Amino acid sequence: MRVVALFTIMALCCGAATAAERPATPQKGQDSALQQSDRAECRVWAMEQSGFDPNTPQPVKQQAQQKRGGVVRGAVVGAAAGEIIDDNAGGGAAAGGLIGGVRQGRKNQQARESADAAYQQQMANWNAGHQAFGSAWDTCMAGRGYTTG
Repeated sequence: MRVVALFTIMALCCGAATAAERPATPQKGQDSALQQSDRAECRVWAMEQSGFDPNTPQPVKQQAQQKRGGVVRGAVVGAAAGEIIDDNAGGGAAAGGLIGGVRQGRKNQQARESADAAYQQQMANWNAGHQAFGSAWDTCMAGRGYTTG
């Protein structure tokens, strides 16, 4: 429910309306049939010009997969190394577990940062496409005698 409300607010405040929802006031007495036809034709033209379909949903942020097991793997390797080096498997396991946990934590952080960067890029592309479509649609409708915006 919150997500729907957020998208609705974003659509209203940020001009994210489809061609059917964008305001266009006829300035030359166009009847409703001509208005519908003009809207449809300008929608197609704007899609061709912008390369963007205004019905394309906004990208959804994907959660990065968080892996586990770094501590256990590190402890196993550390125990083996500790036993071989100085007959201290317990000390090696503790050190290896700590190192393995820190290493896995770094990998998980990198995965989150990568997912965030990908989402930011997707949103930037979506916003640019939506804006390009809106500008093209407004131009087409203005050329047919409508005031938009």
